[in-house]
Amino acid sequence: MDLLIYILILIGLIFLFIRIFRIPIKIISKIILNSIIGVSLLLLANYFGEFIDLNVELNSITFLVSILLGIPGVLFLFIFKYFI
Repeated sequence: MDLLIYILILIGLIFLFIRIFRIPIKIISKIILNSIIGVSLLLLANYFGEFIDLNVELNSITFLVSILLGIPGVLFLFIFKYFI
């Protein structure tokens, strides 16, 4: 009888854990995907931008902007570079 109570408590705790952390896991996975897309786009745009003499220096600030802002951040970097 005690084993059954422990199993039910364990199942309840697992269910509660999943309910609490389901939304943050979705948000974290979106942030990671956005970061991967941003850095990939920065590297690709920088590679192909060399052909038309429009490239951005790759340093910690540009990577940070592309990681945090994703596609809009990369567009901002290239527009900023074009006007300067």
